[in-house]
Amino acid sequence: MIKQAVAGLILVLFSTTNLAAQANDQDPWKRLPSVPATCYTDGDFTAKLGDLYVALGAEKQKQEEINTELDQKLQALGQGVIMQRMMEYMRKDPQKAMKMMQAQQAAATEIRGGIMTADEAMKEREAEFEQLSAAFKAEMDAMSKPYQLRRDQVVKTGTKSVMEGASWVFTSKAAETEYNDIVNKENADYETRCATYFGADGKVRKWLATYRETVIDPVAKSSEMNDEIKALQMVILESPGAGFRSTAPMTAVRDYINVLRKAYELPRHKVANVTNRGPGESH
Repeated sequence: MIKQAVAGLILVLFSTTNLAAQANDQDPWKRLPSVPATCYTDGDFTAKLGDLYVALGAEKQKQEEINTELDQKLQALGQGVIMQRMMEYMRKDPQKAMKMMQAQQAAATEIRGGIMTADEAMKEREAEFEQLSAAFKAEMDAMSKPYQLRRDQVVKTGTKSVMEGASWVFTSKAAETEYNDIVNKENADYETRCATYFGADGKVRKWLATYRETVIDPVAKSSEMNDEIKALQMVILESPGAGFRSTAPMTAVRDYINVLRKAYELPRHKVANVTNRGPGESH
């Protein structure tokens, strides 16, 4: 409510500011790649996250340079000019001035509370992830162990060593079929179990949504409120503000990318099928 009130003051009272319009130009959240559709390690997804992280970092740095320059121009007015223009504004429209000051005070309280709440939430979310991670690894390891033992048995009885023991090939089509049947069943079992963590309603996906809601978003909103107040000051004090834009959304997405990276390190590679390519060929 408070954030909307501050933004509303900027839009309604001071139509010359373009902070909100700029913020809507390109929502960095819309640039996030879709999460993998499968439950296996996805190098393409990881690469896309890395590219976006770097791109947003460069854009953020460039915008921060613009914001700093505009803020320096505001501060260069000097306290005397700032006080004079503020008084002129208050005399011109005391009602709007009062609303502005109330919004600033309320926003300051909201900012402090939001950051403190997010700090506590982050500790809770990190503890939850440690439990999720341990549970996922334990369940998948326990699921895989019997399949691994069966595959090892097939390798022991149905293959022969080649390349001086560096690899092996099947000695019969039956052994090859048995081995790959075990692989297929293991992958199917893994996919079913993994979906309870990484499916649309999975535990990890829900945890990611909660992390954003309770940690990422509150911090971003606090930073945006700070920037909106700064933009409002520039309008009131008639200081150049064109080009000023909050970097909070970019920071938020970069922070969320780090969380996504950690979560999607958990899925494993798909167990590969093995076939004899030809006489004497190994794998």
